[in-house]
Amino acid sequence: MPDPTRPLAHPRCWLVPLSLALACDRAPADKPAVAAAGTATAPGKAGATPPSAPVRKAVQVAAGMGSSCARMDDGSVRCWGRNDYGELGNGAMSPTDAATPVVVAGVSGSSWIGMGGDPGDQGDLACSIAADGGVTCWGYTRLLPVEGANPGTPTAIPALRGAKEIAFGGGTLYAAMADGTVVGWGNTTFNALGDGDTSGNDKGPTTIPGIRGATHVAGGQNHGCAVVTGGKVLCWGYVGTQQAAKEVPGLSGVTAIAATAGSSQTCAIDGSGAVQCWDEDMGTAALPGLGDAVALSARSHWCARRKGGALSCWGANDRGQLGLGKPSDGASEPTAVTAATAVVDVSVGSRSTCIAHEDGHASCFGYNQRGQLGDGTLMDRAGVTTVVELQAATPPAPSDGRAQTQEASVAMDWAGLPAACTRPDALTVVDPRFEGEYSVRSAYASLQFEGKTLALALANYAMDPARTGEAPRGGQLQIAVRLGNVDLQHDRTPLPIDLGVYSLDTTQARLAWPTLTDRAGGVSIGVLTLAGAKAGTVELTHLDAQWVCGTLALGDGTRKVEGPFAARITAGR
Repeated sequence: MPDPTRPLAHPRCWLVPLSLALACDRAPADKPAVAAAGTATAPGKAGATPPSAPVRKAVQVAAGMGSSCARMDDGSVRCWGRNDYGELGNGAMSPTDAATPVVVAGVSGSSWIGMGGDPGDQGDLACSIAADGGVTCWGYTRLLPVEGANPGTPTAIPALRGAKEIAFGGGTLYAAMADGTVVGWGNTTFNALGDGDTSGNDKGPTTIPGIRGATHVAGGQNHGCAVVTGGKVLCWGYVGTQQAAKEVPGLSGVTAIAATAGSSQTCAIDGSGAVQCWDEDMGTAALPGLGDAVALSARSHWCARRKGGALSCWGANDRGQLGLGKPSDGASEPTAVTAATAVVDVSVGSRSTCIAHEDGHASCFGYNQRGQLGDGTLMDRAGVTTVVELQAATPPAPSDGRAQTQEASVAMDWAGLPAACTRPDALTVVDPRFEGEYSVRSAYASLQFEGKTLALALANYAMDPARTGEAPRGGQLQIAVRLGNVDLQHDRTPLPIDLGVYSLDTTQARLAWPTLTDRAGGVSIGVLTLAGAKAGTVELTHLDAQWVCGTLALGDGTRKVEGPFAARITAGR
């Protein structure tokens, strides 16, 4: 059976030539560090405003890549987390995150909500289905199944009217309709819409051929599956050989289904309550210890709600997303989340999980870089953590979470810095997001591809040296530079990193790709026009097994980074 702890590869990015990999911006595969993961149930801070008295109840939750939402008992929807793609539905895209709930404007009478995004991209799309079958969506524009919509404003989707539920796959989405058909939209790679189109282009709402009597639907990475009359399951796309809808053998009486949005792994609850899983070979195998499952949710890991309101989760746990109290390498088998009780709904996001409880409060746990746990902080939580102010009649103005921002627990160790190197206490940085003295609190570098590339990271906060690909949080910033050396005489064959001047000028042998990264991702630092610089340079003057040193001269008029640097060589990324 498929290994639920393995990395979830993006089928469109299996192999990247080294020359392209050097220029790649930070990809979602860069795993953020785990540092001081908390288990508190709320951001207990001296002098904090007491929480509002509970009035509303959360009856359903939806977790995405950087945002989360809850459907309330009055049919309203409240969301928290990132908002630069309009995920909060409060009228506009905004660079300000909300680490506590915000009421989605104009959504009422909701009977179902969902949220998700493409692991190869960044933003989330959220959708609400009203009691009359009307569908409204907001958030990440590329996934919106309508043209010209304002991402931050919930927009009616006429083509999805009559939907019963929506599955948010990896770039392709599916809706189970009231007439028993399934409508899909988004990327067509590997025949993800089941209609023979494998171009990889995005396509609008399209009826999946061969599906009748659909009751439930799941979306994975370039594939979809539907439960149809009699509890059988049909799958299409990246299962088998880019196939049209085909029955999964040996399944019957299926009551629920889910799929990971980064691979072809799919699981379903059969008529006995057992959880059956399969991969692209369509061969099913039962997971142990889950004979009483009633609901499933998956994205980069899995959770199952069980009879009596218990919860079990399995898969990756690097961010504490399994709710087991501390981060770990993961669980290959379903593991009870003992702190999660009276659970009425569960939704798995990207490295986070949210649950709704019988008494109406909601909890989340796992990765919290953008405030998607809703606890008012930007701290990861490996234990079940209450979403604050969710049940208030009118939630107060949201917190951005910056008062409690996670950093590594160990400060940068500068001991042993060679005499030939200059400790980079500060750099000169000019950028729309930052200007003035950039204090360097940590600086790490790693040699990759057998010493043929060097990844350098200089941060104004304490990075975890084991994982220097950590995405910044709140007001944190990171200057990242990737360096490569190529043989111009032999088709730009990669060579080992050596001392010298690395340039943004791609006609040179030594190449540099710099970015200034905040919590929303990296922005390239472009061509420099300073005197004496060749299209922006990074000069390496010292390199040994422990340290790399040199000078930065990067910028393009609106962005600039200058000054000496030194960084400790680590095995991180």
